[in-house]
Amino acid sequence: MVNAQEWLDSNYPLEERKEIKKLCINKKKLQGHLNLFDFVNLKKLNCSENALTSIYLSNNKNMKRIDCSNNLLTDIDFSYQNSRKLEEIMIINNNLS
Repeated sequence: MVNAQEWLDSNYPLEERKEIKKLCINKKKLQGHLNLFDFVNLKKLNCSENALTSIYLSNNKNMKRIDCSNNLLTDIDFSYQNSRKLEEIMIINNNLS
């Protein structure tokens, strides 16, 4: 397993993150916390089939689709203000209560 944030930081430079609209990081053997704060134009996220325990999405106001199924999630932060664009969330097979 690989630390999710360290993997993200080494594969997606900070200066490029604002341009990314689709992020597919499923089946990467990622574990732990994932902070996507800098991906401000992200519309689609697939981080399924990892071992993520939490995801921070509070700055992702353009998000339409999220697939974070089959992880170990206990926390997902959806506290952004404009959630009307969000069309689909797949969070099955996690540790959410």
